[in-house]
Amino acid sequence: MKKGFRDCIIVGFALFAMFFGAGNLIFPPLLGFMTGSKWFITFIAFSITGICIPILGIFAMGKAGGDVQHFAGKVHPVFADVFGTVIMLGIGPLLALPRTAATTYEIGVLPFSASISPVVSSIVFFTIVLIFSIKPSKVIDTIGKYLTPVLIIVLAAIVIRAFIAPLGPLENPPPQNFFLKGFLEGYQTMDALAAMLFATIIINNIKERGYSDKKSLLKINLSAGLIAAAGLLLVYGGLLHAGASASMVFPKSISRTALLINICASLWGNVGTVILSISIAFACITTAIGLTATAGHFFKKLFHNKVSYEAIVIVVSVFSCWLANYGVENIIRYSVPLLEALYPVCILLTVMNLLDDYIPNRYYYVGGTVGTLLVSCLQAFASTEGIVNDFLGLFGAKPVSFGGLAALLQKLPLSSIGIAWLIPAIIGAFLFGLLGGKKDGYLSISR
Repeated sequence: MKKGFRDCIIVGFALFAMFFGAGNLIFPPLLGFMTGSKWFITFIAFSITGICIPILGIFAMGKAGGDVQHFAGKVHPVFADVFGTVIMLGIGPLLALPRTAATTYEIGVLPFSASISPVVSSIVFFTIVLIFSIKPSKVIDTIGKYLTPVLIIVLAAIVIRAFIAPLGPLENPPPQNFFLKGFLEGYQTMDALAAMLFATIIINNIKERGYSDKKSLLKINLSAGLIAAAGLLLVYGGLLHAGASASMVFPKSISRTALLINICASLWGNVGTVILSISIAFACITTAIGLTATAGHFFKKLFHNKVSYEAIVIVVSVFSCWLANYGVENIIRYSVPLLEALYPVCILLTVMNLLDDYIPNRYYYVGGTVGTLLVSCLQAFASTEGIVNDFLGLFGAKPVSFGGLAALLQKLPLSSIGIAWLIPAIIGAFLFGLLGGKKDGYLSISR
């Protein structure tokens, strides 16, 4: 096997494993379950935001220079710092980390022992995470190497059996915007955000393999990205179809985690459920350890080494442990506003960095980002209605309605396919770009 081909395979599988978060597996089945016979439309939309954009993000980061400062610093260096910090908080203690613990409880603990509380489960989970994060060990890496293949085998068994022997006929769902549903659900993978951090690891790995020139580095990067994308398409597509085959079997009120467990139990019985639960639980632990360590190094650097790595991972673990007790569904619910604000900016900057050779000056980046944030932040605010009313209800206050804002946003062009921010982004980019002239400013950091 030629070295170049072998390296593409190795890096491609590594990238697949990085995006293949156990917490992400709960989204495709429910999406298929809710859309039934229209599952393929939602799968296409889900693939755009859950697979294509993250993979393109890896390419864009490689082209930009390999870090968030080069990727987002064309807007402004301070923006890049803030953007990187918010992303790290999102895929760390605010959302992704608590979700791994909550998923472990609901899939790996609750089906076998309802007497164990989520508080106890979260404390045990993050105690393990903290031990391995503070004192890194090769043990957890070794476990991870075996867990991913086991989990893939279990999921392959679910997917193949669901195709051969579907759980039931596909339901014809009531009319709705299936494309938009899949497009927005792809945000929950958080992989476009994670790509901003994964890219540095992948690019450094490629360089260590001897590909120092830009052309060969980009070639390996592209090939590895296509391999990872193919793997994710098979996994997500298969799970989405498996969920669609259960659309007339289980009640519509079923949760994401319960649906995945019940699909596995229906297809492979209790043995399959046990293997799935154990695999996902341990995979979530390894993912959480990686995220916690990444957050520790990130914030230590951000604070200019004035706060110790150990102190940071302790704070991150304790905070994540507290949030994990809100449960998977609530964590997902609270994540919607933040992801609706951030994801469009990630998409915009990914595309602009890929087209960087054709962008005359940095002001195009500034205007595009301003236009995008104007709409995405309003959409995020509109999505907080339920959360705000829950908070007001604690004090007996009257509920508020953001229905007028939501209706206004729905009138924007392209809102039906989830990119209402695109036209404002284009207008902002050209308006700022033309007014800014031909001065590069600090755009030169990427060139």
